[in-house]
Amino acid sequence: MIKFEQYLLKHQESSYSVDDIQDMNRQTFAYFVKNNFVKNTTFDLEIQHAIVERGVETTYYDVIKYINNPKKEVQLHAVSAYGYAIEYIKNPDQDVQLAAVKEDGRSIDFVDNPNKAVKLAAVNNRGISIKYIQNHDYDIQLAAVKEDGRSIEYITSSVAFIHDDIFIAAIKQNKRAITFVKGLSDEYILKVLKLDQNLIKEIKNEGGNRRLSKSTQEFLISKMPELLSKYPQKFSPSIKRKYSYLKLAGEIGVLD
Repeated sequence: MIKFEQYLLKHQESSYSVDDIQDMNRQTFAYFVKNNFVKNTTFDLEIQHAIVERGVETTYYDVIKYINNPKKEVQLHAVSAYGYAIEYIKNPDQDVQLAAVKEDGRSIDFVDNPNKAVKLAAVNNRGISIKYIQNHDYDIQLAAVKEDGRSIEYITSSVAFIHDDIFIAAIKQNKRAITFVKGLSDEYILKVLKLDQNLIKEIKNEGGNRRLSKSTQEFLISKMPELLSKYPQKFSPSIKRKYSYLKLAGEIGVLD
């Protein structure tokens, strides 16, 4: 390993090879990049690649910010190893943008005016990346929730503004995605419970709490009467008394 004293001598001589870069220990490499010696020097393509690679090996993933006018191939090398390196690249083209978001979709936060292809690549990598995307259309929303149902949190908190396909896709991918949506209509709740009755525990009303309105309780019992015995905590005492009386009266026979 090249130690600090040896490095200073090479710096004075302005002579670096790929082997020199690769042989620097972490401390020496950190000094090499952080004291702007790299930025003040224009290296050939091979050396630029070596600097990025050593940055990855020593966990200095943002090392590209110290390279003066990095070549496109070097930009791709950097963002393919660490998507967030795109933050330090001036005017990255679409190829570089795509490479960055495919490594980590959240790096789209540092892309100015990404096109639809870049947005889709970002949410396909991490659905939660939609948090950093403005003006996301149906295709982007659907791709996001298919990758991570919880990303519905960053699409809207009200079911009134969610396309049915997106809502159902989110629930199918991650059942707890329903905790991020409030104001479900009775019909929507029924759709959800047909996927998994246990989700009744997570459903919130318009106010954001888990207490269902009496009209919703009545509706659900009319469609799925077994819910009352399986999830009694979701039903009010008056509703439970009413249906217990009906059962005893012989008008309903499936409830406990």
